[in-house]
Amino acid sequence: MLSRRVAHRAAGRASLTAERRARAPAPAEVVVGVVERAHGLLMAALLEAGLWVAPVNPQTVDRTRPASGAKSAQLEALLLARAGRSAGPDLRRVRPDTPVLAELKTLTRDAARLIRQPTRVVNPLSACLKASYPVVTELCDKLTRPVAPAFLRAFPPLAQARAAREAELRTVLHAAPCPSSAQKAARFWAPLHAPQ
Repeated sequence: MLSRRVAHRAAGRASLTAERRARAPAPAEVVVGVVERAHGLLMAALLEAGLWVAPVNPQTVDRTRPASGAKSAQLEALLLARAGRSAGPDLRRVRPDTPVLAELKTLTRDAARLIRQPTRVVNPLSACLKASYPVVTELCDKLTRPVAPAFLRAFPPLAQARAAREAELRTVLHAAPCPSSAQKAARFWAPLHAPQ
């Protein structure tokens, strides 16, 4: 049983896969890697190296933990190896992703990151606008909708927005595009001329 620490970098993963490959006496022999997670950089590196990798449910390892409940990285690794050894042929082998599936996973991960990104940008913008241009946060219920950026581009300072006629507001909102821009322009007009 191989037991050693590996750096969480590309070089560490490469040395681990090379060492696992070298431990197989014959090229055809199966080399097993038992891991807690069926995804991630380590899993991808082991699969790319052509190693036989199987995930083990972390709860399986929890059940074999000593009564003291002690936890350490070395103990977790030992318990994981024992769980893999006892499960033996019943372990489910993880197959490398097909190119289409790998691309789909990448696109899904990127989409999730892009979905979270607006919140990181909008929250500081909202705080800044509440301090310097509060009427925008009152008028635009969501800063991520096209109306808010269109309004800010057309009327950067409050004085310019106040000087605008209702027809100009309507034109800007209509171009945003904003449904029912005429009603919204009328709704925007009163707060813009209220004392700040």
